[in-house]
This record gives sequence, structure tokens and C-alpha cells, in this order.
Amino acid sequence: MAKFLGPIFLFLVLAGLVLCTADGTSRPGSYTLWEESDTVKVKIDKNDSAEKYKINFTDTSDGSTIKTWPEESFPISIKSFKPCHSYTVTFDPPCKSTTGFYKTRELFESDVNHTLKITGAKVQVCFETKWDLSKCIDIDISNSCTDYSVTFKGDPCKKSINFTLPPVKPVISYTNEFPTELRWDKKPSNCPKDLTYNCNGKH
Repeated sequence: MAKFLGPIFLFLVLAGLVLCTADGTSRPGSYTLWEESDTVKVKIDKNDSAEKYKINFTDTSDGSTIKTWPEESFPISIKSFKPCHSYTVTFDPPCKSTTGFYKTRELFESDVNHTLKITGAKVQVCFETKWDLSKCIDIDISNSCTDYSVTFKGDPCKKSINFTLPPVKPVISYTNEFPTELRWDKKPSNCPKDLTYNCNGKH
């Protein structure tokens, strides 16, 4: 089973020099964006501390505006972004920037968690990430207990995460005697021969 462990990164992604115009007067200032603790932190250096700004991120791959965040909502969760993406950064009130871009880092194994979902006979493994990426895999006899390379649509770097898929929901038969004998019917060929189980109940 894959272990999603990894180091904690502090990655400075953008330091842009800007001229912010709040009331028609240009004020020299600067802003800095960086990633820390699964958030994008925003620091705005400004002369008027009472002035409130909003920040917009536009995905350069399709031109879609992700969202507008008011200054009071900083820092911003990376769940709102995709990894390995470039975003155009703008402010309201408008700012003239010498850079104006934010580049997210690539996907790490430590960004990914998995859960097993069983609905009746249907078994799925669902992969959730710290980013705006997710994926579910249906488990059947053909892919039970096999090695699988997980990639996510929307990740331009196409980072793959290696994972061993669980078995399809076992069909168990048993003998009505003591000690009872359990048998895994139609066991997928890739799964281990032995079946490990626990018995719970009142004495």
C-alpha cells in the first residue's frame, strides 16, 4: 500500500513590485505571495493601512477567473488551485505590476490521501488531494491487487502516484462446522492466496 509521506515545503513563488491606485493617486508598494502550510499567503506593503484590497487569480491555460478573495480572507487554501499551473494576479483597487504571475508547485505524494468506498457490491478507491484535484477508481476482478499509477486530469505536469489497489469485495463461503473453514470464492488471480480476517462478537 502506498504511503503518502513527504517533506513540508516553504516555496516562495512570487515577489512582485507594484503600483497600487486606490483613489486615483499612485502609491508605490509591493506584494509577496508564497506557499506555507497548505495555503497561499499574501503580504501587501502599502502606505495606507486602512485601504482594503481584493486579489484575483486567472488561470492562464484557459483564461478562467478562479475567484476573488478579499484581504480579510487571507491566507488562501491551496484547495482553490491546481498544481503546476500559472495564474495571472490582479488587484482591486487595480495595481500595475512588474510581474503579476503566480506559479504553483508540482503535486507531491504527501498531497494525496485515499479512501475506500463500498456501496453494495461496488468498490471504489477515491483519491483526494490538497489541491483542486480528485479521482475515483472502480475496483473489479481485473484490477484487484494490482499496481496502479494514479494521475489526475487537470495536472499539466502529469505527476503519477504509485498505489496498490485493494481487492474487489470478497465473496466468502464457509462450512457449518467447528472449526469453520472459510473460502474466498472467485478470488482475483493477483490477490494473495491467504485471506486475513478478524472475528468480532459477544461470548
